[in-house]
Amino acid sequence: MHFDDHLIGFLKASKYRQKILQMLTKSNFTTPSDLAKELNITLPQVSRTLSELERAKLVMCTTPNRSKGRIYRITTIGSNVFLNMRVK
Repeated sequence: MHFDDHLIGFLKASKYRQKILQMLTKSNFTTPSDLAKELNITLPQVSRTLSELERAKLVMCTTPNRSKGRIYRITTIGSNVFLNMRVK
């Protein structure tokens, strides 16, 4: 199994992961509140999903010491996996 296949399966298993990663591919950065508002998903669900994506190295928080207004960006791995998922 190709490494990306594991991550593609990880993304395909959750519509929230897919939506959030797609949103991050469109914008350079965003906050959990912006994601929740834009995608009509609860903030706790967004936070859980971002944590999952961060553990998988698909996104990164660039302001981890902030309690509010954290900034998230897609990683190079996240961009590559998202593009490969769309091709397959």
